[in-house]
Amino acid sequence: MVSLKGAMFDIVVVASLTVAVFYNFFVVPNFFVPISKNGYRRCRQLGKDKLRGTEDVDVVNARGWAFLSSGVRDPRAKPDPRHGDLPEGKILWFDFNGGPEADVVEVELVNFERRPDHWFMPHGLSVFEGDDGRVSLFVINHRSLTSHVVEVFDVQEPKVDTDTGTGTGAGTGTGTGTGPSKPPVLVHRFTAVHDTMLWGPNDVAALSRTSFLLTNPHFNTLPGLAFLENILRLPTGSVVFWQSSDAAAHAKLLPGGRSHGEVHGRARQVLRGPSYANGVSVDHRTPAADGSGATVVYVAGMMDRQVGRYHFAADSEDSTLVLDRFVGGDPGNTHIGTMPDNLFVDPRGRVFVGAHPRLWDFVPHAADTRKPSPSQVLLITPDGAGEGVDLREELFADPGDLLSGSSVAAYFNHTILIGTVFDVRALLCEVDA
Repeated sequence: MVSLKGAMFDIVVVASLTVAVFYNFFVVPNFFVPISKNGYRRCRQLGKDKLRGTEDVDVVNARGWAFLSSGVRDPRAKPDPRHGDLPEGKILWFDFNGGPEADVVEVELVNFERRPDHWFMPHGLSVFEGDDGRVSLFVINHRSLTSHVVEVFDVQEPKVDTDTGTGTGAGTGTGTGTGPSKPPVLVHRFTAVHDTMLWGPNDVAALSRTSFLLTNPHFNTLPGLAFLENILRLPTGSVVFWQSSDAAAHAKLLPGGRSHGEVHGRARQVLRGPSYANGVSVDHRTPAADGSGATVVYVAGMMDRQVGRYHFAADSEDSTLVLDRFVGGDPGNTHIGTMPDNLFVDPRGRVFVGAHPRLWDFVPHAADTRKPSPSQVLLITPDGAGEGVDLREELFADPGDLLSGSSVAAYFNHTILIGTVFDVRALLCEVDA
C-alpha cells in the first residue's frame, strides 16, 4: 500500500506539473488563438519603411503632437538589413494636425551629450504638461546593457518668422496656438540616475517636472533568468518612484539653457508583484474617486494579462501603489485575453492598450525582426458600463502582415498612432472612439 500511495503521489505531481507547463507555455501566450484582421482599412503607414521601431508614443494634448521613441534593440539579436546603418536611437515627432501627408520627423536634441562609451537607446517615454503650458518629455535611455537612466527634456517650439511663417530656431514656447511648420526641439534639462533602482526599466510615467514612476519588468537582468521569470509568470516585476533631491532647482534649466547633467535623486520601490511589469501611465484628470487625493495610475502586467488600476499619493513619504482593481477583464475574470505592453490614458480617462496577442510569435520576431508578429490594440473604458463594469473593445488587429509587434497606441481626435517594438513602420488609423 505504501508503494501504491507513493506511485499515486508521483502521478499526481507529474500530472500537475504537465498541466502547469502546458498552461504557462501554450494557454497564457495564446498559442492556439487565431488572429483575424480588424480595423486596418482606415490606416496608413508612417515612416516609409525606414523606422527602427517606435516602442512608445505619448501625446501633447494641448497641441496635437506626438513624440515617439525609436531605436530600442537587443545587441545580441540578428541584424535586420531593412534598418540600415542606424547606430543611434532617435526621438521622433508627429503632428496630428499636419494633414493627410504628415509623417514622423526626427527631433533635434539640444545640450544633450552623446558619449562614445554610451548608447542613446530610447525606450519608454512620457509627456508632462504643466498648468503653465510648459511641456517636459521623460525618456528611458539604455546607455549600455547595465546602465539605465531617464533623460528629461524641455519641449521648445521653433521661433516663427512672421514674414515667412517658417521656423528659425529654438524658442521658449508655451504650448498654445497653432502647430509650427517645423518640429519643436528638445532641450536637455537633466539625467535622472540611481545606483540600485533602475536596473532594467521599460516604461516611465511623469508625475511632475521632477518626479516619475517607472517599471522594471524583471528581478534578474540576465536574459536566460529573465525569460524563466516570464514563462513561469513569477511576480518579480516592480514599479519605482523617483524624485529629484532639489525639485525647485531641477524644474528649470540652468542660465543660458544649460543642462544640470546627472541628478542623483531619491528612489524607492512602490509596487512589487506584476509578472513582467510593462506599461505604466497616469490619469492626470482628477484625483482618485475615494477622496484620498491620490493619483490614479495604470500598470500592465504583461504575463499576467492584466491591467491594474492603482492609487498613489506621491506627497506621502512612505506611500505605495494601492490596488483599486484590475480593469478590462471578462466577467468573473481579471485578465484581458492578450499580453499588454504600453498603456495610453486619454483626457477622458480611457485606456488604450498596445498588445501582443501571441507571445510565441513575438519571441522569434525579437530575435529576427523580419519574422512577423501579430499586433493588437484594445480600448478599455473603466466603469464605461456602470460603476465597476468596464467596456473593452478591439480597435485593431493584424497577424503581422501590415504591422508586427505592436507596443503602444496613442490617441488624438478619433485617430490612433500605433507604434511597435522593432518594425520599420508605424500606423495611423482612424477610429470611431
